[in-house]
Amino acid sequence: MAAIKNGVERELQELESIMKLNYEKMKNINALRDNLDSGMSARPAQRIPISTLQGQNIRLLTYVTFFFLPLTFVTSIFGMTNIDPQSSFIHFVIATIIIGIPT
Repeated sequence: MAAIKNGVERELQELESIMKLNYEKMKNINALRDNLDSGMSARPAQRIPISTLQGQNIRLLTYVTFFFLPLTFVTSIFGMTNIDPQSSFIHFVIATIIIGIPT
């Protein structure tokens, strides 16, 4: 029985040393987390220009789209080669004018 008691006490001492080591590691991790949180909160002003730049990029993309979308539409209409050259183009011209003006 004494051997078992000594073994249990030795294991308990090892567990206590492991618990102390874990407690120290937790304190270090919490300190690092707190430093990280304070470092992130000190720079909220740097996040605003990034979103502003992203908004400007989206605006530029919209302008480019406004420029190229009608050009793409017109080139797709006039690029059709399945219209018979001998037939009347009046329906094609009317449809192109009706669709092209709003575009």
